[in-house]
Amino acid sequence: MDKTVNAKWVRLGDYIEQRREKYNRKESFPIRGVSKDGLIDPKQKDADLSMYNVFYMDDFIFNPARMEVNSIALNDSIEKGICSSLYEIFSVNKEYLLPEFLNLFVKRDEFARQCAYIGWGSAREYCRVSNISDIEIPLPPIEVQKELVDAYNGIKAIAEQNEALCQRLSVACHAYIVDCKSKFKEVVLGDYIEQCTEKNKENTFTSIHARGVYCDGTFGDTRANLSGSNLTSYKVVKKIRFCLF
Repeated sequence: MDKTVNAKWVRLGDYIEQRREKYNRKESFPIRGVSKDGLIDPKQKDADLSMYNVFYMDDFIFNPARMEVNSIALNDSIEKGICSSLYEIFSVNKEYLLPEFLNLFVKRDEFARQCAYIGWGSAREYCRVSNISDIEIPLPPIEVQKELVDAYNGIKAIAEQNEALCQRLSVACHAYIVDCKSKFKEVVLGDYIEQCTEKNKENTFTSIHARGVYCDGTFGDTRANLSGSNLTSYKVVKKIRFCLF
């Protein structure tokens, strides 16, 4: 990863080209829409295709009116397809810039925020190819780009495998609990737990130790503004204890 430190910053527009090809209706091609999650099936099944745009493999397709929510996708699955004329399309000069590497850049929240800022300056809050062309991106050598893409894909594959494993373990866990309920008698939970009321009286723990409980079951950094707060009334949560709100 340190190889990107010396990457030069370039104008994106010097490495992409807008595609303006219209659908001739002589052949049948897959129709796709775009969301922040990638290419999707069209919502309008009987739309007039006469004004639809053509896109190719490794093209980027995006909705200029929804770039603030990162409605842009790299086509890495369809050799040739069509999309609504509301979308804009651009191809990448693959001699210098890998589409997969650019995709890592444009799918970041920071890029979406930059597009939102650009859109605010237009009459209809659009962010078009002409607008994003002025955005600067880091451009390491092509072999470094490939290494970064391969590293990302490897990490992503591991994460997806772990997620699939967790889902199977969750199902097994629920099945085990159901089985236990049928085999063993139920007991009162209060007979097996004890409330912990220890306070941070000596102010041993500061704001950097403060944590909160969230609805997704996580125990993480608190969102409260604790600047200058006295935390002596806060409760101490030791390891292997449950905390609820």
